Amino acid sequence: MQGGMSVRGAVSGFEVDEVLEQLMELERQPIERMEQQGQEILEKQEVWREVDSRAREFQNALRPMRERWNFLQREATSSDESVVTAVAEEDAEEATYDIDVKQLATSHSVGTSEGYADPGEALGINGDFFLDTGADVTELEEDLASENDWLEGDISTGFYTQGVTDTQSLEVETLELNEEEQASDADRIDVYAHSFTDVEGNGQMQELQEYFEQNHDIDDFDLEEPLLTLEKNENDEWEAYDQGGNPFEIHEAFPDGILELEAEFIESGENEGEEEILQTRQFDFRHGEDAVNQQRISINETDSLEEIVEQINHVSEHTGVRASVVMKAEGDHRLVLESEEEGTDGKIQAWSQDNVLDELQLDQELVEAQDAEFEFNGMNIERTSNTVDDLVDGVDFHLEGEGEATVSVDTDTDGPREMIESFIDTYNDFNSILRQVQEDDEDDPLLEEEEEEGVQERGALRGDTTLQRIESRLRSTIHGHVPEIEEGETPFNSLAEIGISAGAPSTEEQDYMESAEGFLEITDEEALDQALRDDPEGVFELFGRRAPEDEDGNPKGPDGIARQMNEFLDSVVGPDGMSTNRQDELSRQVSDLEERMERVEQRAQRRKDHMIQQFTAMERHINRIQGEDMAMGAIGDTMDTQQAAGGAGGEEE
Repeated sequence: MQGGMSVRGAVSGFEVDEVLEQLMELERQPIERMEQQGQEILEKQEVWREVDSRAREFQNALRPMRERWNFLQREATSSDESVVTAVAEEDAEEATYDIDVKQLATSHSVGTSEGYADPGEALGINGDFFLDTGADVTELEEDLASENDWLEGDISTGFYTQGVTDTQSLEVETLELNEEEQASDADRIDVYAHSFTDVEGNGQMQELQEYFEQNHDIDDFDLEEPLLTLEKNENDEWEAYDQGGNPFEIHEAFPDGILELEAEFIESGENEGEEEILQTRQFDFRHGEDAVNQQRISINETDSLEEIVEQINHVSEHTGVRASVVMKAEGDHRLVLESEEEGTDGKIQAWSQDNVLDELQLDQELVEAQDAEFEFNGMNIERTSNTVDDLVDGVDFHLEGEGEATVSVDTDTDGPREMIESFIDTYNDFNSILRQVQEDDEDDPLLEEEEEEGVQERGALRGDTTLQRIESRLRSTIHGHVPEIEEGETPFNSLAEIGISAGAPSTEEQDYMESAEGFLEITDEEALDQALRDDPEGVFELFGRRAPEDEDGNPKGPDGIARQMNEFLDSVVGPDGMSTNRQDELSRQVSDLEERMERVEQRAQRRKDHMIQQFTAMERHINRIQGEDMAMGAIGDTMDTQQAAGGAGGEEE
């Protein structure tokens, strides 16, 4: 009988449950010992995770100390940040600058002189106007006039299109459209020239005709014929040809301006000569720096003020102009344009060949475009922006308001000092956990800091050789020297020379665990501040230098302290590091214990099953013997009865 049921000898009266329980306790004693071992291993794993975490925190504090520029930062301070602020780079010279801001640069802003009751209502205006600022908003990678691959260009090259609702690059892929659109089935695209104007809106169609006749070997350029034709070659790729059948190119003589084009997407029919125009699309081709940023804003009679704003903002990255609707009063909504560029270079420019701007009444200047004017150490200076980054090498000035202020550029000691303090704090935290998990004496005065959540009991890893190797290496690095390798290098060879103490080394009579060795402390504030102020390069060399190599590629000496420690910690917490391997080893031990416990449990269960089977067999045997005894007793009783009956009959005769 199994499964928790009571097992009691019905025949023998033997208490089997009690016997089995006692025997199973004996069988499972190894499991209890292994469970205790497993718990100890899990505790060690948790401790190693904490050691690993502290090591990574320390390593994070070391990384910025390996970068020279983190020690050589300059700090710019202003006597009045409401007038001017500044940012200094590491190559800036220490200096003082007197600044008197007379006038800030302003961004040009214009608006409509009359209001609209409902900004979402159709205006009933029809026409186009071009919008731009004087600033070069779009970055040009090279001379646009020399571009020949404009069909594969993008907005950054200045060759792009503006469809009815979208701005897109003039790429063959764009002309193919999306697969969902009917025009994607086109096998030929004819592109016609509608108009060609300069940036002032003057017609230049005659110049365009002369250009093609002179540069494309076309005797009689016909404005009624396609400017170019795109057809698919045998590789199903688009190729462009001019009216003379030559590959279409842009020559240097191509005039500057805005060319309004119309593309017809054509699909050939089944029979020769049959064609179908799938779709017609208008777009602009621009050439020359002045034409690149200008954008055509097309207004239809059904467009509202809000839709015009949306269209203007859609191309703002090229025009440098942002639009908005401002409610001046109830039922009085104004269209407002603001330049994204400060100064006179960012003045908004708008022109039209029709009277659409007059109909919009976009004729009120709200903020005049003006440049910044200020005195700099007595010199009169003008700039188009309030951000002045070309006045002094390594210093950017930001003009905030009118008035006088002094900007001082000095060595930044706060940043490097914070790095050093973080180095000390995280090192001490790491060193503390290393000592704590090896120390049994809870009365150690060096370790009386509060127990942090997740930190296990003291001494959990006492005697762990891996931990001892880590601790020994840290100790030797902290007390080590970074000697001068080449003449003229840093005068700082140890932490003590910049005011940082690492405690007294232990002696034979004084065990390390009982000493103060290994815990860092700034013991000379003045020495540290002076080192950071007078020789930040030397402090960097102490912490972060990479030792120069000899002609064979071997280092001539040790690296800086932070670089040495960072490299060592890679061998601790890295993918194949000591901490990682130790945790993996403990995980394997836990798995091995679980397998062993499973085998012992299975063996105990088999033992129990076997004993139950033996007991059951014994019960049957006893029951059989008892049955036989009862049968024999019954036979004897019968015989006695018969004998007694025979004797009584003889006496009666």
